[in-house]
Amino acid sequence: DGIFFYGDGKHGAFQINQLYAHARLYVIDIAAGVRPTRTCLPNAELSMGGLLFSPNSPAMPGISIGMEEYVPIPGCYGYLELKGHIGHYWLTDDAYIEGALLHYKHAGARAGGKLPVHISYEIHHASQWGGISPEYGDLGNDLRSYWNAFSAGAGGGIRSGELLAQGNHIVMQQWMINLDWKGWHAAAYWQTI
Repeated sequence: DGIFFYGDGKHGAFQINQLYAHARLYVIDIAAGVRPTRTCLPNAELSMGGLLFSPNSPAMPGISIGMEEYVPIPGCYGYLELKGHIGHYWLTDDAYIEGALLHYKHAGARAGGKLPVHISYEIHHASQWGGISPEYGDLGNDLRSYWNAFSAGAGGGIRSGELLAQGNHIVMQQWMINLDWKGWHAAAYWQTI
């Protein structure tokens, strides 16, 4: 992890894979910079990643705020927990669209507490928006366009054939059951787009 260099023989380039600041205020996490892509799976090293994000994808610069880990709800004795966050990221692969953006948020609930079995449900929303197209120009980089990305709106973007500048929304749901018993840990999950 860190900075690595690559090139095609004529042009050199570099990519920063990890350079960020992270702070925690009580249960709220605030992060800014380039972080490795996070997956919604408990042990990403044992899988190829989830349906929405993969640990194999390049890191994206961005900012995020929220509860990255499950936090117990007061008064529920730790048996019910919540998490969720919202983030804004800049896509760095300018192969066709320059300056494309990614809005991402998720929310989750988990039941189980001190029991050996935990059941959780999470919903994840990602929306690609904005940028500059060499053919169509500005694809919507203003606050109204951000609101369309945030609220899963269709947007009033440019339409030409299959191109809809604001409307590339993906929502993923995940159910998971975890079992911790005498030093053993097992998890089963189901994801759907």
